[in-house]
Amino acid sequence: MNKAKELISEWSKIPMVETPFQRQSLGTELTSLNWRNIDEVLKTQLLKEEKQQLLVTAAGGCGKTTLVEMLCQDENIQGKFKDNIFFVPVSKNLNLMVIVQRLFHHLSDQEPEFQSEEDAINQLRELLTQIGPDPILLILDDVWSGSEFRLDKFKFDMPNYNIMVTSRTTTFPGFSFTYNLKPLNDDDATKLLLHSASLQDGSSHIPVEVIKEIVSGCGRFPLALKVNGISLHGKPVEGWCSRARKWSNGSFPEDQRIPVPALIDMWDT
Repeated sequence: MNKAKELISEWSKIPMVETPFQRQSLGTELTSLNWRNIDEVLKTQLLKEEKQQLLVTAAGGCGKTTLVEMLCQDENIQGKFKDNIFFVPVSKNLNLMVIVQRLFHHLSDQEPEFQSEEDAINQLRELLTQIGPDPILLILDDVWSGSEFRLDKFKFDMPNYNIMVTSRTTTFPGFSFTYNLKPLNDDDATKLLLHSASLQDGSSHIPVEVIKEIVSGCGRFPLALKVNGISLHGKPVEGWCSRARKWSNGSFPEDQRIPVPALIDMWDT
């Protein structure tokens, strides 16, 4: 299995609860390329004294998770929340009781049995009040439409308790701030593609039009650009041209999740 396939395999097996510093992401590459200073908007919100309920929304593959991970690695954010940043991948089915059990295991090495969802939420609220004086940031990543009712149960009326949700859904009621994340611009997308392919910006031997076709086919989505760049590393011009022709048949629809099988299939031609 080559590096690109290993990368996709890793991303498709994310554990239920973790800190945002435990796994490799696109953040390192995007930071080194001076990715847009968009995180300053969310950073300003999180550094406010009052508690925040934030929604980060964008199409699948735009880099919502990467943006949040980069934000959580900011020294000011770490300085405020210390060890109280909890990252919970959710995906299609928001299983409230499983999420609470995992949080208990992460925070206290316990996995209690709950009588009901209400019991689970009540015990989680009690646990969070006991973890120390530092503010808390709970991140629920990739929440799908239809989970609004269960999502509300995590909105505890506690001082210094903050919640951030990433979703393709543009509206969740009751959030104090919504940030609409857009795909990379053409320049940043091209830099990420070439960087992922280990080609120095400005010294690439690949025709500009071919690069533009691939960038356009990727929809300027960081995940697709990263995977394509890795898979094209070391390939001759003909390989790049073949990929561009494949992309010319159409890119991912903007409101659709990027399918893992489609990414894996990219470097088989």
